[in-house]
Amino acid sequence: MKFRDKKIQLEQKSSRGAEDIDNQEIIKEESLQMEKLTLPCRPSKLINCSYQFTDQYSHVPVFHLNFIIENVLPESNIYTPYRYCGGRDYIVTSATTKVYDVVGSVEEGLSVNLYADEVIIIDSENSTPGYAFLKLGINQPQKFFKKVYGSYYLSNVHFHTEPKKINLPHSKSPYLPFQKAASYTLYYGKCPRWPKEANEWVSRDRPSGWPDITLVNKTTKVPCVLTPKGHLLSTKPDIEWMFDFSFPEKFLLKDNVTKDKKYCFHVFKLLMDYHTGLRKELSTFVLKTIFLYTLEVIPSQQWEVCPSACVLYLIETLLLSLKEGKIPHYFIPENNIISHLNGSVLYKLIEKVNVVREFPIMSVILMAESHGLMTTYATDQIIEDLNHLSDHSNIHDSMLNTFIPAYSKIAVTSLSLMKFRQAVAAVTTGYRMLQELPCCSDGGGHPYGDITLEGFIKEATGQSGLQFYQVWWLCFFVDLYKKENTLPSYIHSNPFKKISDMMRDCPPGDLDDVSVPNSVLQFYRSEIDYKSMHDIYFIIQLCWFLFSEGEYSLAAHYYRGMIKMLTEVMSDTDAIMAEILQSYQFRQGMEAKIDFLVQTYVTTVSTNLCNALYSLYKCYLFQGQPEYFQEYVDQFDSVCNSLSTSSAFHLLADVWKALGNKHKMKEALEKQDSMKA
Repeated sequence: MKFRDKKIQLEQKSSRGAEDIDNQEIIKEESLQMEKLTLPCRPSKLINCSYQFTDQYSHVPVFHLNFIIENVLPESNIYTPYRYCGGRDYIVTSATTKVYDVVGSVEEGLSVNLYADEVIIIDSENSTPGYAFLKLGINQPQKFFKKVYGSYYLSNVHFHTEPKKINLPHSKSPYLPFQKAASYTLYYGKCPRWPKEANEWVSRDRPSGWPDITLVNKTTKVPCVLTPKGHLLSTKPDIEWMFDFSFPEKFLLKDNVTKDKKYCFHVFKLLMDYHTGLRKELSTFVLKTIFLYTLEVIPSQQWEVCPSACVLYLIETLLLSLKEGKIPHYFIPENNIISHLNGSVLYKLIEKVNVVREFPIMSVILMAESHGLMTTYATDQIIEDLNHLSDHSNIHDSMLNTFIPAYSKIAVTSLSLMKFRQAVAAVTTGYRMLQELPCCSDGGGHPYGDITLEGFIKEATGQSGLQFYQVWWLCFFVDLYKKENTLPSYIHSNPFKKISDMMRDCPPGDLDDVSVPNSVLQFYRSEIDYKSMHDIYFIIQLCWFLFSEGEYSLAAHYYRGMIKMLTEVMSDTDAIMAEILQSYQFRQGMEAKIDFLVQTYVTTVSTNLCNALYSLYKCYLFQGQPEYFQEYVDQFDSVCNSLSTSSAFHLLADVWKALGNKHKMKEALEKQDSMKA
C-alpha cells in the first residue's frame, strides 16, 4: 500500500464513530482488582534497530520512522514547565484542625503514639491492593474517624482539600507547543517503610539492568505517602487511603533516567495525548507506569541509538495491556491501575492506540502539524522514498540518496535559524550514517570514502549559501556538544585570536583556547564601531548563543567577564575621550558635537552593560540560583538609573521582584510609569 493511501486510511480510522462499541464483546467486563498481577503484557521481543529492519505490525522501516521522530519532534520542540526554571517541588499537606503524623510499619504491624494514649494502625490486609485503612488503636469515637464494624477508621473525606494550581505563562511559539501546567502533590503522611506488597519490586528480574541493585536500595529509602483516595471500585471508599509512590518515582526519574529515555517517553505521551483526545483514562500516571516497566527491559544504549524502536515498544506494550485489561502498579503489581475501566471504555482506547501503532509515521506528522510545526522540509524526501522503497528495497540507495542529503538539508535550515543544537544533531547523524553506510551490492562502497567530519560539514554546507561565520559557529557547537575537533581546520590559513586574549584579565574559562578567525570577528564589527568594543561584540554574540542553547553555566562565566570588561571601559574617562577623537563620526566633521559623541559612546556601553547584567541574572534564574545575582544587583540598579529608560526600569523591577525586595520593585515601577507619562 502506498504511503499516501495509508494517510487516508489513518484519518478514516481516527474519525470512525464508536456507536457500535456497546454491541461488541471483544473485552470481557469483570473486576480485576484482586487478581494476582506480575508484569504488564509485553511484546514478545524487542523491535530490531538495524537499518534493514521493517516493523511487521506497521510495515514501516524503523530507519525511516527514526528519522521522522527525531526531526519532526526534535528535543528542542518538546517543552516542559520546569525546563528553564530548574524544577521546584510543590508539596503541600492537607489543611486540617488536627495534624496527624501517620507512622508505623505496614509489614511489621508496629504503631506509635499520635497524641496522649491514641494510636493509629495502618491496615493493608483487608483493603484493595495498593490501599490501606487507618484504624484507631483505641475503641473510642474521635473527630475525623468513622465507626465500621465496631472499630474506628480515619475518614478521608475531611482531607480532600483542593490544591491550588500553578499558572505558568503559556508560550504561543510553534517551537514550544507542548507546555503542561504543573500541579501540587496532596498527601496525608509519609510511611517510614514501604508496604510488604512492594517487596516484589525489590527482588524482581530486570533484563536491562535498570535500576541496578545500588539504585534499588537507595530508592527503597525514599518514603511513600498515604493520600486521601480510595479505589474506584472499593466497597469502603471513604475510609480507604492510597499508597502513593510519587517520591520514589521522582527519585528514579529525575536524576537516574537519561534525557534520551525521557525524550522517547515525551514522544510516546504526545502521541497518546493527541490521538486519544487526552483521555483521562490514559493519564500521565498510566503512561509513566508503562514507561517504568519498559525501562527495565530495553537496554540503555537502544534508547539513544533508535528512539523509534523504543517508542513502538511503549505503544505496543500499552496496546497489549489494554487488550488484557491490566496494567500492574509499578511498585505494587497486585494493584491493577485500570481495573475500574469497563469493556466499552477499553475498546475505545484500544481502537485509538491501535491506529497509532499501525500508522506511526502519519501519527507523528498529523500530531506535529496540528500544533503548527513545519514538517515538510524534514519529511518530504523520506515519505517519497517510502513510496518507492518497495520497488527497489535498497537501503543503501535510501541512505546515500535520501537520508544523508535530508540530514544535510536539516542542518542547513536549522543553522540559518540559529538553532545550533538541532543543526549539530543533524550533521553529526548524517556523518555517522555515512560512516556506517553498507557497501553497494557490487562491493563498490560509497563515493565519499574516508571523508572527515569537518570535510562532511563543508560538503553539506558548501552549496547552501551559508556564510563562513555561520559554518564556523556550527563547528564551534559540534566541538562543544560532541567533543570533536573540527575548528582547527578553519585557522590553518586564517589569522585568528583566542577567546582568552579577548577576555583580557578575566578568570579562565572552558572556551578560552578556542581560536576565532579574524573573518568571523570582523563580521561583528563595522567601521563606525569603537575599537574598545571590537572584541566585546564577539563575546556578546558568544554569550547570547550559549544562553539561547541553554548553556547557562558557560554563558554566565563569559557574561561575568564581559561585565568586567565593560565596567573597565566605562571607568576610564581618558580612554573614552581617546575613542571619541579617533572615531569615525569625529573624522566626518562632527568636532563641534563632541559632547554628543561622548554621550552616545557612554549610552552604547551602558546599554550593553545593562543587557549583560540582566542576561547574567537570567542565567542564574534558569539555574534556580537567582540569589547569586545579589553580587551585581547594586551595579545593575545604578546602570538602569543612569540609562533612565522605560525598558531599563522594567528589567530592574523584574530583578528586584525575584530577589524579594518589594520596596525597590515598586520604586522601579514608579520610575517606569513616569517615563511613559
